[in-house]
Amino acid sequence: MQYVRLSVNEEKQPLLQVRNLKKYFPIIKGFFNRVTGHIRAVDGVSFELYEGECLGLVELTEVHRLF
Repeated sequence: MQYVRLSVNEEKQPLLQVRNLKKYFPIIKGFFNRVTGHIRAVDGVSFELYEGECLGLVELTEVHRLF
């Protein structure tokens, strides 16, 4: 896993610290609405957010149009 540090704030504590964030959405199909799989929206993301910084998460694919 690779970490990218956009600013150096070694003397400050982060306002938000996230490690190994995962968010999956179920794929539901069929007459009985069974879960047949999952879409991995975020898988293993870690970051720290310091005062004065902002973070944006941008979708790079158009997977949502397939379902």
